[in-house]
Amino acid sequence: MPDGLLLVAHGSRDPRAAAVAHEVAAAVEEQVDDLIAEAAFLELAEPDPPSALANLHRRGVGSVTILPFLLNHAYHSKTDLPGVATAARMRGLRVRLGSVLGPHDLILDAIVRQLTATGVAYDAVVLAAAGSTDPEANATVAAVARALSDRQHVPVTPAYASAAEPTVSDAVGRSYRAGAARVAVVTYLLAPGYFADAIRDWAEAEGAAAVTEPLGGSPEIVDVVVARLFEATSASS
Repeated sequence: MPDGLLLVAHGSRDPRAAAVAHEVAAAVEEQVDDLIAEAAFLELAEPDPPSALANLHRRGVGSVTILPFLLNHAYHSKTDLPGVATAARMRGLRVRLGSVLGPHDLILDAIVRQLTATGVAYDAVVLAAAGSTDPEANATVAAVARALSDRQHVPVTPAYASAAEPTVSDAVGRSYRAGAARVAVVTYLLAPGYFADAIRDWAEAEGAAAVTEPLGGSPEIVDVVVARLFEATSASS
């Protein structure tokens, strides 16, 4: 009997966002033997978790690892994911609940690769995340910024598209006022959508020399999902 993976994303009205989660689920299924993977969305997109769990059940899965397709441990991972696990158990599935994707060294690898691919000799970076009302989530973004600064040997400022400060515009502007010649902005999101588009618009309006794409279905993100899957499997064995 194959194992299942349910990759649970927040969801967006932008179809580009759902496509990334489905792409990553398919890549993980191809990479891991005897695994059936589905993506689901907590809101604004389909399938929702109950529908995806029904699909896994129909495909012969007896146990499922539920992984949040999220970079930070915040409201959705703390509140919604346990509810998804309960729904899976009610279907008779054996359940493992895995961790959010970040922080992880492979995610830093993806960021560095994207920055290098811009071809810009940046001397400051803004790490632009969605932002959260949960201080723990924002603190995690700040920790990632420090780790990136240590690796790249340039100042890295965390910034947020909503719910927290500094804003992306403020962070880019402050970096230039502090003496930077070329500021690169990292779009610290998993998928395209409203926030990613806004981050690019704000950054370019402030004169950012480069703005990376969301981390999306990069090989590093696929590898992080596989790692989180194996961690959850090992913890339950």
